[in-house]
Amino acid sequence: MKPWPLFIGILFILAMFCAPALAISKSDLISQYKAGQFSGPTTPTPTPTPTVIPTTMPTQAPGQGTTFGTPDYSRWLPMNYSSKYPDGGSIVPDIPTPDPTPTVIPTPVPTQAPPIWSSPVVPSTKPIPTPTPASGGGRFEITSTPTGAPVYFDSVYKGVTPIVITGVSGSSHILRVTLGGIDYSTQITRSILGWSSPSGVHDSPGPIHFNVTKEGIVGYVVSPSFGKPNIYLYSDRDLTARVQLAPENAITVSEPLYQPGEGWRAEIRNGSLNGKGDFLFYEAKGPDYQWQKEEGYVIRASSREQDMASMLGPYGFNEKETSEFIEYWASHLVGDVDFVFYPQETDTVDSVMPLSVSPEPDHVMRIWFYTEPLITAPEPVTSPERIIREGFYVVEWGVIIYDEYWINHSPASSEVLL
Repeated sequence: MKPWPLFIGILFILAMFCAPALAISKSDLISQYKAGQFSGPTTPTPTPTPTVIPTTMPTQAPGQGTTFGTPDYSRWLPMNYSSKYPDGGSIVPDIPTPDPTPTVIPTPVPTQAPPIWSSPVVPSTKPIPTPTPASGGGRFEITSTPTGAPVYFDSVYKGVTPIVITGVSGSSHILRVTLGGIDYSTQITRSILGWSSPSGVHDSPGPIHFNVTKEGIVGYVVSPSFGKPNIYLYSDRDLTARVQLAPENAITVSEPLYQPGEGWRAEIRNGSLNGKGDFLFYEAKGPDYQWQKEEGYVIRASSREQDMASMLGPYGFNEKETSEFIEYWASHLVGDVDFVFYPQETDTVDSVMPLSVSPEPDHVMRIWFYTEPLITAPEPVTSPERIIREGFYVVEWGVIIYDEYWINHSPASSEVLL
C-alpha cells in the first residue's frame, strides 16, 4: 500500500475532530472587531526601564502581587489570560523584593571624662638635692684610765687625755691614743646620718665620747643635759594638782623631791604655786634629739642679761619668770663665749619629756632653748609661741646644754634621786 493515501486519510480524521474548536466564522470575527476585542497584530512594546524600589518599601507576603497603574502588563499576556483573571489582568506575577540596604548607625564615641586637674601637668624641673654629710663640725671627747695618754688625730698630736677635739670636718679620720706604750686606734667616719665608729657608735649626730683603757677604745654618744627647767603653775581658783614627768629615770635632780610613780603634789593658792609664785625644779639627761637649729637668738658674752631679756619678751614670760631665768643662766655659761639659743616649743618638748598634769590645765606652754657656741648667726625667730594666761595654766622654761658649757654646776648623777 502506498503511503500517501494513508497520510491523507489521517489528516482528514484529525480535521473532523478539531474543527469545532478552531473554526471561527466570518461573522464572529466581524463582531470581535467591532467590540474592540481584536485589534490585529500587536506592536511589541519596548522593555520598560526598571524602577528602583526604595529601601522603605514594605515587605510583602510570598505569593501576593503588587498593584501598579502603569505600565499595562496585560498586553504581554496571552489572549485568553482574561478568562482566568476576570479583573482584566491587573495582577502581575510576584517580583522578588530586594533586601533593604542596611542602614549604618555610627557607634557613638564615648566622651572622655574631663581631667581632674584644670591645667596641664608640667614635670617638675626642680633638681633633686644631692645628699651631703651631716652638717656642723664634729666634737669628740677623749678620756683614758689612767689619764695623761697622748692623743693623735690623723697622725697629728693634739695633747693628752682628757681632751676635747672640736670643729672636725671631713668624712673619715683616725683616732690614736698611746696608753702604757701601746697604741689604740679607731676609725671615725661621717655620713648623712651622723658619725660612726667600730668602737660602738653608729650614725650619731651628737658629740662622741671615747674612753681608752688597756682593753681598748670604747665610744658612746654624749647626751646633753636638760638644764634647770622650771615649771610654774597658775590658776584663777585654788586647787591641788598632781604633776608627773616621763621618763622618770631620766631625772637627776629635783626640788621639791620628785617621787617616782607619784610625781609632785602641787598646791595652788591665791593664783600660784604655794601662793608665792614658786616653781617645780628638775634636771635630766636626754637624747641628742633633732632639735630645731634654724631660727634662734644670739646671746653675746658682753651683754647676756640684755640679750636674754630681749629673747624672753616675745614669748610673754612675766617679770618673775624672766628675772629667774636671767639670774641663773647669765652666770652659768662659760665666759667670753657668744652662744646661740635655739627655741624648742611645746610640741617638741612634750615629745622628749612628756608632762602630765591632773586636773588637766586649760593651757600648757613649755619653751626650752637648745644652746651651743656661736659659729654662724641663725635666722631670726619669726613666730614665737605666745603664753596664754587664762584659767588654769602651766608655764615652763629650760635650757638644753652640754656639760662643758655649763659652769658653776656639778654634773648630776645619772640615777634618780629618791
